[in-house]
Amino acid sequence: MNINEHIHIGMPVFNGEAHLAEALESLLNQTHENFELFIVDNVSTDGTPAIAQAYVKRDPRVKYYPQTRWVSATENWNRAYELAAHGVRFFMWASDDDLWARNYIESLLPPLVQNPGIVLSFSQVDVIDMEGKSINELYRDCFPRGNTAFKRIRSIIRGGKFSAIYGLIRTDAVRWAPCLFETRFGSDLWFLIRLATTGDFEMVKHPLFFKRTGGICETGEDPSAFYDPLETWNIGEDEWNLICDLNLGSFAKLYIFYRFRFLAKTLYPQDKKLDWFLLPIFWCYMLWKNPRSFGFRSRLRKQLQLIM
Repeated sequence: MNINEHIHIGMPVFNGEAHLAEALESLLNQTHENFELFIVDNVSTDGTPAIAQAYVKRDPRVKYYPQTRWVSATENWNRAYELAAHGVRFFMWASDDDLWARNYIESLLPPLVQNPGIVLSFSQVDVIDMEGKSINELYRDCFPRGNTAFKRIRSIIRGGKFSAIYGLIRTDAVRWAPCLFETRFGSDLWFLIRLATTGDFEMVKHPLFFKRTGGICETGEDPSAFYDPLETWNIGEDEWNLICDLNLGSFAKLYIFYRFRFLAKTLYPQDKKLDWFLLPIFWCYMLWKNPRSFGFRSRLRKQLQLIM
């Protein structure tokens, strides 16, 4: 199906010279050519500005918007959204180190055009390494799905993979501001949760998006340097207030809140406390998932040694 829909793409970047040109080539070679690409540079200190400006001169679809001062990654993404979502029915985000199949946009457009109830169209994901080689880790079964908002949100939380944020998005489905929130459980996760309450998701069952792993985050630093176990995924009153704003029933909101607390304990078992009534469920889950990491066998061995 040939759909000549005008698309906007927002690309937040910071010190992305290592893969920026490759990512731009991947997007500019799309079979769907009717789009504009907005590069939002967060005051890069490497060759990013030169690369971006070279592509601006080469292709009129590319626009370059440098920030006047360094901002947080979330602010830079929000600026990319403001540019990409203006004046079009569909927009998407793009990272400076990922790759896309040539028919990525062309394949994602039809579901959105044909069905007004669909707010996000995405594809299966193939994970690639720093050299662009597939590491045979396909995100096939964790894509958010379900015929109700609650089922889609539950699928998002269970899957734990949030690359769907790079899909093609219906602009008028984003009815909140700012577009991305600074939360301790991930701006991309919260965006998908909010979007899940506005309409259906659709997945193309082919890996057309290639997510690079092992790189640097949008701030230009090693992401692990920012992980404070006592803060990361620390679900509290602020997060509960965000959940309360969702157009969901009370049971669904409680499920989301306690599911997040459970997930935080799973990710950081030694640093996170859990409500007493969730502890038995957590122990059973960890024992089922990986007895060795849970330490069940070693503890049992110590108890036997004490008895003997």
